[in-house]
Amino acid sequence: MKQVPSDKYTIAWFKLAECVSRGEKERALGIYRLLSHSLDDPALVRQLEGDIFLSFNDKQEAMTHYYQAAQLYKKDNRILEAAAVYEHLLSIQPDDNNYRTIIINLYNQLTIQSKVKEHVMILVDQLLHDEQVDNVEQVMKKIDPNIRAIIEQVYTDKDKK
Repeated sequence: MKQVPSDKYTIAWFKLAECVSRGEKERALGIYRLLSHSLDDPALVRQLEGDIFLSFNDKQEAMTHYYQAAQLYKKDNRILEAAAVYEHLLSIQPDDNNYRTIIINLYNQLTIQSKVKEHVMILVDQLLHDEQVDNVEQVMKKIDPNIRAIIEQVYTDKDKK
């Protein structure tokens, strides 16, 4: 008996994908809203809804749902999932320093220092480009001293060139 509901859900997800591929936004959202009740993960529900809006090039609405998903993941202490959603937000809006600052903190919590370094360097470059030197100093004070030393060395080497 469990096979029948599973098959119905599978068919419904394929129907949703079909609506998206044909560009039927309202119909896709209607099917999705029905299907979302079968999911027990509110963060995933928000993330998938963001995916649907993004597939219709509605970036602002997608970003709203992705942000909500990231907040729910953080609330549930699912830091890696939150970081992944913020990475996705940054792929949509790469110059958003608020998202970048949040992701730096998340990767720092996860002790993924290579990602901390990567995002700090991008953030520092953006702040320097925008002539926000005071903010650069604040960012540098908040990061791990070892990462700070590496970044300072990189910028020292850049100045020598």
